[in-house]
Amino acid sequence: GKMAATTERAAALAQVFGLSPSALVDMVINAANDYIYDAVEDLQNSLLANKDFSEEEVKTSCFAILHNLQNRVDKSFDKFELFCLRYLFVIPEDCPLPGDPETSEEPEISDSELTALCASIRTAKAAAAAMRQELEDLEGLSAKAAALLAQREQVDSVCRASGVPNLKETIASVAQSVDRLASACDALPSDLPPSAEDAHQAYKRRRMETFTASDALETFVPPT
Repeated sequence: GKMAATTERAAALAQVFGLSPSALVDMVINAANDYIYDAVEDLQNSLLANKDFSEEEVKTSCFAILHNLQNRVDKSFDKFELFCLRYLFVIPEDCPLPGDPETSEEPEISDSELTALCASIRTAKAAAAAMRQELEDLEGLSAKAAALLAQREQVDSVCRASGVPNLKETIASVAQSVDRLASACDALPSDLPPSAEDAHQAYKRRRMETFTASDALETFVPPT
């Protein structure tokens, strides 16, 4: 019954800790008592060797000291034993011990719970894939932005070297120059002979195709 269960529990605890908790506490108490006996015995021998007291007085006094110490130690170690067995060498009742029957009860999951769990897993996987794709896109945009900034720095460097402090205004001026050049080409007389007209149109096309920002800059930037 209950006594057998308690005995089995104590045996299991001894197997877990490597020794019986009660035996360990008894060993500590016995060691303390041995130290008391040794201390009183040394005191008695020292007093007897001093010859200032009679042997009967020394033995009577040492016996009283030993009795007093034993009473105090017994009371203190009773509390120590209760504390150890109640709070220190304790394993919760619901914690399985060696020799306990194995309980492998698996939690029951309904079909609806299993379906919801699978759906949550799929949703989490899809969200993770989307986040990875977004991260890749951001990395690509970051690389493009870095390349554009590098190009902008190169353009700024060329402008500074050419004495062009404001790139935006320079580009606007270049655009206006191109517009004026195109207007000037359109204003040329059109009643030229066919051969001359063809040559003129070919020249205009070549000029417009090869006209670059450098040509416009040369228009506005005085030679150094």
